[in-house]
Amino acid sequence: MTERSALIQEAYKILSRLTPLKSDCGRLCNAACCKGDSTTGMLLFPDEEELYGENEFNIIDAIGKKLLVCNGTCNRDKRPLACRIFPLAIVKLNGRVQVIADLRSIPVCPLYRQALVGRLDPGFQKAVKTVAQLFDKSGCFDDYLEALGEECSDIQRLYVAK
Repeated sequence: MTERSALIQEAYKILSRLTPLKSDCGRLCNAACCKGDSTTGMLLFPDEEELYGENEFNIIDAIGKKLLVCNGTCNRDKRPLACRIFPLAIVKLNGRVQVIADLRSIPVCPLYRQALVGRLDPGFQKAVKTVAQLFDKSGCFDDYLEALGEECSDIQRLYVAK
């Protein structure tokens, strides 16, 4: 097990059973974030794929990144980190690791606006910030978080340009 996969397991524990709302947010959108096709899924953090057994999930290469594709139902304890923090994202912007409302969630998640103004469950938000601090302190994910931050900035520029 790598240091990064061990940190991801620690993040899983920090997030435990926390979700964006105290109730089942999937009822708002008919679990839109869990619906996809054979090429839609959640990006895995570096070395996160080590935490999954063979044939447990379909993991595909997506332009140099790993993408976990599911069939719409899963053991919630096996969800990847990106699912656990959705609709938030941990990114590195301007040299700082931070938690942001994930612009990539706009097409599927009715909670994006609540995430934008910090109106998700406070325990959930605090846990995601704790994970971000853990990752920042370790430095293990800096390159990945910077690339994710750039991607989110690019998406922001596209939305602002419209």
